Amino acid sequence: MLRRNDVKTKLFLLYFEQPRSEFYAREHLAERARLFYDVPDRLKGLLNTPFLVNDRVKRCVDRYGKKTSLEETIAKFANNIQERVSTIVPEFGPIDCQSLSYSNEESLRKELNDSLNSETLNRVIFLPLYPHFHGSRTGILLNRVADYLHNKTIQGPSTSDEKDSLRIIAGTSVSFTVSTIHRWSDHPFLTNFWYEQLSKIRQDYDALLFVAPNLKGKHSQLYRQSVWATCERIMAELDFAVPYDLAYFNGWNQWNLPIIDGLSLKARHFSKLLPNEKKVAIVPITSFHSTFDTYSILPDLVDKMEGYSLVQPPEDPSNSTILVNGFAELIKNHLLGRRNAELRLLCNTQSTTRKVFAPR
Repeated sequence: MLRRNDVKTKLFLLYFEQPRSEFYAREHLAERARLFYDVPDRLKGLLNTPFLVNDRVKRCVDRYGKKTSLEETIAKFANNIQERVSTIVPEFGPIDCQSLSYSNEESLRKELNDSLNSETLNRVIFLPLYPHFHGSRTGILLNRVADYLHNKTIQGPSTSDEKDSLRIIAGTSVSFTVSTIHRWSDHPFLTNFWYEQLSKIRQDYDALLFVAPNLKGKHSQLYRQSVWATCERIMAELDFAVPYDLAYFNGWNQWNLPIIDGLSLKARHFSKLLPNEKKVAIVPITSFHSTFDTYSILPDLVDKMEGYSLVQPPEDPSNSTILVNGFAELIKNHLLGRRNAELRLLCNTQSTTRKVFAPR
């Protein structure tokens, strides 16, 4: 067990929590709406209404009660990644990999206050666990972290290589460089992960229908392009052996509104292009572990579709060697300064992100 004062490199795996009760689901949805629509704090209470918790949300919460908490699952995954990264790049150690869920800004500040106040710390990396960048997910998480760092720290002297990345906690001798890994959908391990999953059940499907949450707002076009690019890479690994397409659905925290290229409509059109009695596998391409969407929202949709079956991602990503080694490789490349073209793009939601992160 690492002591806080021994850590030199700190890695945070960022993600949104999954509420355990209807009360916390309402709090969660109100907070997400506030962040997405940039609602002032004084008006936040107007968003927290019982209408946010519909039957879809209630079913998600009920089914979640029978499963291991997402916090426990990601914490275990973080420990496995930490062991692997510490092995392949020991020169950056001691390395501590910590899962960090977002429920509200107060809890985020407390976690970061407890974790970053160490004089031995010299590098901090934030890695949101959403491979395909969108402002309503990755963007919100990074903006909340950026706001914390802007208010808690001051900018230190910069170099041409690490502009705006050195942060100093005011009134202390604690300083560290900050960077992010926030666009990683093009890393080979994500393709390899789904290739392995689909190869195991190759005899069970005659076509593939990839699915992803229908995320609206800024970055929607780039989000959709990156999702489609992932589908293409997976099909290339499968030698384009079967017909395939991409559809979208409303996630657990979205209103269940009609979508032009939604799952039901796309499946109906897709079925017309296939011979009768063909088996179609539905692949949640943006998920690499179980979520409300994969074990509640999508199963409810797929149950109504004859000839379609859902490919479930693993409940525990720690059991996948490809995922653990893949994330370790992603982090190693980042530590060694190997640039990814996608990482140079700005991280915006509704407003410009504060410049507290390293550019790579």
